[in-house]
Amino acid sequence: MQLRNTMTRYGGIAQALHWGIVGLIIAQYVLAELAEAAGADKAVHPAAALHQFALLARHKSVGLTIDRDVGSANLDLENSDLGW
Repeated sequence: MQLRNTMTRYGGIAQALHWGIVGLIIAQYVLAELAEAAGADKAVHPAAALHQFALLARHKSVGLTIDRDVGSANLDLENSDLGW
């Protein structure tokens, strides 16, 4: 696999970035579902509120990572000639 893009195919770097973002988006969905389930348990288990808070904090952290990565990648591609 080539690291650089060609005229007909994306290179390994672009593919790795793409699939990394896909993995983070899947993690976002899973964290949101787990936080929602923990929220439903708050009436039964008071400690579930702390668990839900921790899950939501991770959810936000991953979301900011996605936003920063995708935003900076778009900025790099728009404003500079990366040459790959």
